[in-house]
Amino acid sequence: MYSIARLFFLFLALALPAQAAEILTVRGPALEKNYDMEALLEFEQVTIQTKNDYVELPTEFSGPLLRDVLEAHGIGSGETVVLRALNDYATEMPARLAYEYDVILAVLRGGRAMPIRDKGPIWVIFPMEDLRQTPDTTYNNYLVWQLAEIERK
Repeated sequence: MYSIARLFFLFLALALPAQAAEILTVRGPALEKNYDMEALLEFEQVTIQTKNDYVELPTEFSGPLLRDVLEAHGIGSGETVVLRALNDYATEMPARLAYEYDVILAVLRGGRAMPIRDKGPIWVIFPMEDLRQTPDTTYNNYLVWQLAEIERK
């Protein structure tokens, strides 16, 4: 049975313009797969409200948990992943962060899909308020917008 939130996101996916284009590639030991928006919306969707160095006011972001995507590809918490953007910016991130915190692959910002010119279609978002024991700047390198690829290192 679908939860209300899941039904909302499925409805939203149907209401969005056709987005059959693949927007994310994930490479892990168990599976390599290309995702379009609809496939990402099949994961359980999580909504967080947070701010970071790139949004001044608390902003609502929604998308699948990064850990759910990593688990689907056999990438465990003890591994390292490379997050690569459309412009080839890449950073290495300990996968354990995705297992310790509710890091999401945001596909919606304020309830709307994010265009490429506005950090979309996928933006890695940390719940910054949960990270207060560590300066935000530690996590800024992991806030990859225009995310195109996740690969186990």
